[in-house]
Amino acid sequence: MSHHIQDELLEAAASLLLRKIKTKMQEQPRPTYFAILADEFKDVSKRELVAVCVRFIHSGAIKERALGFVKTADLSAQGISQRILEILEPLGLDPSLCVGFCFDGASVMSGHRGGVQSILKETFPKAVYVHCNSHRLNLVLCARHARFVELQKEMHPERPCKELERSCDTRWSSKSGSVYKVLEMLDVLLETLAEYSETSGQTKLDADNLLQQMQTKKLIFMLVVFCKLFQCSDFATKGLQSPAICVTDCISLIETLKDTLATFRDDSNGDFDKVLRLTEELMDKYEIACWDLIMSRERKLPAKFSQSIVTTTLGKTSAIKNNGDLRALWNCILDNEMAELNSRFKDDTYGIMRASAALIPGSTTFGTQELIKSPCSLYGITVCDAEFAFFTQFIKGKADKDKMPSLIELLDACAADIFPRNEPSVKGHHHTTHDVLQC
Repeated sequence: MSHHIQDELLEAAASLLLRKIKTKMQEQPRPTYFAILADEFKDVSKRELVAVCVRFIHSGAIKERALGFVKTADLSAQGISQRILEILEPLGLDPSLCVGFCFDGASVMSGHRGGVQSILKETFPKAVYVHCNSHRLNLVLCARHARFVELQKEMHPERPCKELERSCDTRWSSKSGSVYKVLEMLDVLLETLAEYSETSGQTKLDADNLLQQMQTKKLIFMLVVFCKLFQCSDFATKGLQSPAICVTDCISLIETLKDTLATFRDDSNGDFDKVLRLTEELMDKYEIACWDLIMSRERKLPAKFSQSIVTTTLGKTSAIKNNGDLRALWNCILDNEMAELNSRFKDDTYGIMRASAALIPGSTTFGTQELIKSPCSLYGITVCDAEFAFFTQFIKGKADKDKMPSLIELLDACAADIFPRNEPSVKGHHHTTHDVLQC
């Protein structure tokens, strides 16, 4: 029962697991390419930890294995990098076979100069840093509790009580849930605030302020707009978090979301009018007549901006006075969201996604050898023309080619010993199309 003995048992179990992972990665006849995943977090005792996982392919299936969780007092890029290297050291991995890092977008992890990914590139020169697609998407787009619950029971006894969700900047789905629940429980929220506005002190001031803001057409319109936008983005969010999604589907999800927002922006389907009708229905239901809070006199733009188009300003904004102002607000929200998507989902720098599409038989670019040259050059892999032509014909000739929607199915179908061997690399490895699929 001694905690010293328990610690020894845990260390022995961890050592055994690491040995099994190392065996799996080294037992295959061909070199195993791998990627490193890492994140820093706090445990229940508020200690800062670094978690490290490795992702690789074993027997035709993607494997992700946790390697360790180590505490660190140094959360600088250098400190985190050193911890990651210490965790990886027992595996004895070949640095030239590391093809990617996956970290969050914090500057300490993603910085091109001095970030963790930059420091680790000195050890793993062929690795490509990937900022989690779901995390990026999430970045584009947070009382009186007892009485709130009690009013729900009184006003809606037929349904279970619900809680408002805390909005999280790194999880778009939390914002979607928050907006949806505010809309769903708007009557309960208004009643709760109305009760507390009849009390005294700071509670009354806070309740009055919130009540005034919520009883405006502008706020109801914003709730309806963001509920609509979040519902659309939720499909992409859940898709990007799916463990079964392939890179070409990632592209499709993001491009579909962009097209949806563009359709909203050009209003070809009358989406603005639909949002406006729903807003007015809610206003009638809750007897809301105010357009916006009373604003101070409208501020004039400085002369230096007279020839510019200003979409937003710091400080107080102009009051919403008519449906034309709401349309301008609708356009501004969509323009900002599309700009964020285009900024965070830039062109495929290394051509990896385009190369993946060129290898999948269901893609319109299948068999386009030019598309695989950039990542092959990045990872030091040479595939000759004859071999790629043979690979293309080999896949076309398979009767079940439609059952190969991702690279994993292709990897299963293309045994490494089928394809002709090229000249060995400096490490002694032979590279073929099979290696390209693994990367």
